[in-house]
Amino acid sequence: MIRKLALLFLMNAPLLLAAQDSKPAETNIVKASDPQIIVEGRYAPSPEGGVRMGFPGVVLHIHFHGSALTMRAKSSSDEAFFSIAVDGAKPVRLQMHWGTHDYAILNEATPGDHEIEIARLTESWEGVCDVQGFNLGPDGSLLAPP
Repeated sequence: MIRKLALLFLMNAPLLLAAQDSKPAETNIVKASDPQIIVEGRYAPSPEGGVRMGFPGVVLHIHFHGSALTMRAKSSSDEAFFSIAVDGAKPVRLQMHWGTHDYAILNEATPGDHEIEIARLTESWEGVCDVQGFNLGPDGSLLAPP
């Protein structure tokens, strides 16, 4: 019995290690409720320091210095959508997925100052979302709001 368990573990060890490696390093995390992140619209603070939203039109404004930004959010459905605008460019739609996930907003961008707008697009009956925080990457830092 022990040999079978050991063999099963050894056969699946690469899968277990790959799953751990795919999660971004949590070295530079800020909560969505940080005072340097501006939130417009109707929201409720979550107990973990996040921003819980159900109504469309809630917008988070983030001004930071760095080259990568990941958003950690929890959604109650697969039907919630956000609009993400980076440095004034045309916004792109982001579909949330049920549960807690990390969503890459910027990945290997030019290091520097960036302005991000994250706007909720969908109605409350399409799911409640809790933006829990942001990983600013190893070289990132929040800047004063514009």
